[in-house]
Amino acid sequence: MPRNTLEQLQQRISMLENKQSFELQQLHEAFKEAYENLRIKDLVKEGVDAVVDQTEIKDNMVNSTIGAGAGFLAKRVLFGKRLGPIGGLLGIALQLGVTNLVTNNMDNIVNFGKKLINKEDENNVDEKNEAPKKKKKK
Repeated sequence: MPRNTLEQLQQRISMLENKQSFELQQLHEAFKEAYENLRIKDLVKEGVDAVVDQTEIKDNMVNSTIGAGAGFLAKRVLFGKRLGPIGGLLGIALQLGVTNLVTNNMDNIVNFGKKLINKEDENNVDEKNEAPKKKKKK
């Protein structure tokens, strides 16, 4: 075998070994990245984020439904069932206004309701804890 061909063969072998080493290093890095993406902590975090997003959607749907109900109720209470053309327009405007107001301020309404309930509970507790008053003799 001529010397020139042997040198070419050795160079080719060396080049392929270098290529193999580089590709193996790339494969290790890709494996590490895939492993990091599949860790339990990351999977749980993604699951929690998905649940939080669903909870927000449910809250928005509930708030919108309650708002629409409040708007409809306000329209019925103020204008009744039978409306003329002007009353119908005013009723729709009132219904939309109340719906938007209730939907956008649901947190404030809930907090106000809780305060009322707590205040009522405190009054009931105070009434129960009061000692019965003795009647004065005349």
